[in-house]
Amino acid sequence: MFRRAAPYLAYLYLTLVKWTTRLKVLGEEKRTSLRSQNRRFIYAFWHSQQMFFTTSHRGDNLSVLVSLSRDGEMIAKVMSLSKIRASRGSSSKNASAALKQMMRLTEDGWDLGITPDGPKGPKEEVKRGAVFLAQKLGVPILPTANFLSHKIVLKRSWDQYQAPLPFGRAAVAYGQPIWVGPNDDLDAKAKDLSEELSRASLKARDWVQGSVGAFRVGAVLFLENILALPLALFIFLKFLLSSRRGALWGLKGEIKERLGFVEFPEKVKASSRPVIWVHASSTGEVSSVEPLVRLIKAEYPQFFAVMSSTNAQGKIRAEALGFSDFAFMAPLDCFPAVRRVLNRINPQALILVETELWPHLIALPFFRQIPVILVSAALSEKSFSRYRKASFLVRPFLSRISLIAAQSDADVERFKNLGADSEKIFVAGSLKYDRETSPAIQAARAALKNINWENERFWVAASTHLKEEEILLESFLEVRRTDSRMKLVIAPRHIERARELAGLLEKKGISFVFYSQMEKEIDQNKDCLVLDRLGILSGFYHGAVLTFVGGTLIALGGHSLIEPALEGSPVAFGPSVYSSSELAKILMSKGAGFEVKDAQSLVRCLTLLTQDKERLEQAGQAAQTAAEDFRGASARTLGEIKKRGLSPFFIVK
Repeated sequence: MFRRAAPYLAYLYLTLVKWTTRLKVLGEEKRTSLRSQNRRFIYAFWHSQQMFFTTSHRGDNLSVLVSLSRDGEMIAKVMSLSKIRASRGSSSKNASAALKQMMRLTEDGWDLGITPDGPKGPKEEVKRGAVFLAQKLGVPILPTANFLSHKIVLKRSWDQYQAPLPFGRAAVAYGQPIWVGPNDDLDAKAKDLSEELSRASLKARDWVQGSVGAFRVGAVLFLENILALPLALFIFLKFLLSSRRGALWGLKGEIKERLGFVEFPEKVKASSRPVIWVHASSTGEVSSVEPLVRLIKAEYPQFFAVMSSTNAQGKIRAEALGFSDFAFMAPLDCFPAVRRVLNRINPQALILVETELWPHLIALPFFRQIPVILVSAALSEKSFSRYRKASFLVRPFLSRISLIAAQSDADVERFKNLGADSEKIFVAGSLKYDRETSPAIQAARAALKNINWENERFWVAASTHLKEEEILLESFLEVRRTDSRMKLVIAPRHIERARELAGLLEKKGISFVFYSQMEKEIDQNKDCLVLDRLGILSGFYHGAVLTFVGGTLIALGGHSLIEPALEGSPVAFGPSVYSSSELAKILMSKGAGFEVKDAQSLVRCLTLLTQDKERLEQAGQAAQTAAEDFRGASARTLGEIKKRGLSPFFIVK
């Protein structure tokens, strides 16, 4: 009795689901295009999504291939009630009979439906039967996927069959049609179909997950646009009153780009070749993403890469490295500015580096179905605590990111705790470890020769900040009391502070020369070289007795430990290294890293290395080896992008 009534009950239930589900169809133009050509086609969808496929395509002129099993019998009756014709058979068993039946149906004007991983799996693995039918029938395959916000997953079934629940959201996504010619390789076409189904599934999932929290996203964007002007004025006044006020001189030239009026060259405009947009914060992040962008461009030479940076130094760095086709200042995170950039270049994908979680940079590409990929993603404990206080606002933005390539397991857990989808996040490692050895070594050697330091010992203080420099200079003077030949190369984190640093050096009685003025300097007998140019610091790591990395004696989390280590320099740092904590621990365990807390501990470290040449050599080799072990994040990130079906967005939407 129940078995007879079951199809009718299922039909009534699915009717309730259809009436109460908010449905979005993605890629409808692909189906419309086929129909406008008066072509019949084959819907291909995963077996686990069969129930909602029936619901969403109710009433279509469609015949679905259903297995001869008892379950297939009930499914066939439900389809019949839904005005979908059920053809009993299999594309893998009794293929000849199934083929004849399908031929008759297409001749009679029916579209076909097939589960390429059915009837018994393996799950989401395309068999040759589906593409064989398309080849013999001479009709294209339309990859079709759906995703449900409310569903029951039958975990004991071979495919984790999905039963939709009412009062939810759902999306149906159509992929690029696949044509199978008479001489095509069926295995290759099966792989193409599998990839298109994966991409369609991602599109459907992203829309459903992105639709959750839409009100919160809209509220955040609205408030940010309202506050954009007063916030810009606040930042302007902050700079005006700070030691970095010199940076304001370049603001006039930047303002157009900040507002989205970027003069892109013709080759990267929307009407030309496909574009990928990469955004990073500053010089360190720009440098770190270089290996990934070069790898992607080698794999996809047909598109252009444009690079934006939050500050001018990052833009200059991108131009100097030359891995992007065009560099520009990032638009202000407000609707008009971000929209203008998107309209001008129409990117195939947006790659954000580390923690560049700007609301408009995430939401506006999402609205246009442009995948947003967060690479080398990291969240320090401090940042996590701050984001967690507003996690209800952060969560919907994270749901709009297509893929998160995190630096470590700890970062994965923090992103998950903020609401990131566990299926979208994985550990790739840090991109900054993949950088090639510095091309600036020759420039550094020439500089050392210019100031007669070729045979002198020197150490490097890299990316320093005001509060650290007092400690560093005290250490230098103390070391000089016992080693008068020791020299110092110092590079302030922000080069516009070079003059301020010069005042501190004069106050301490330390003779110095600016890198930019070496050729003009008559007296070359100086004790300190101040680097006031971008792009040359890494060249001085090679041959340094020790490199101290700034941002670690103050609560900033530290700058790049990997660059000096890759050049074979022992590395010193303060207690605040949360941005590279794992590498710091490994460097210390191998005798290549040294934590210092004050001037005296830094002096002891320098003295130890200068007095023991064998230990100095071992520390340098250990630093380089440890850094090499951390490499490979670029390949892992691109591999995951390709695996998850995002890479073709770089070519065709």
